Amino acid sequence: MEIGGPMQHGAIIAREYGIPCVSGIDNATKLVKDGDLLELDGSAGTVQIIRDDCHENVVSSGSK
Repeated sequence: MEIGGPMQHGAIIAREYGIPCVSGIDNATKLVKDGDLLELDGSAGTVQIIRDDCHENVVSSGSK
């Protein structure tokens, strides 16, 4: 998620379902495109774009 923190709705739902959530990533909606394969590390607060058509990046959130 591009904006928000650990108490935002998306983070709370992710915690309830036991799935990773990384928030506060600048330009996430510009970097991640439909069909990209992502690897999330909720503990480290990182998202890696594994496969896409034009780039491969590792982005980190400002907060965990």
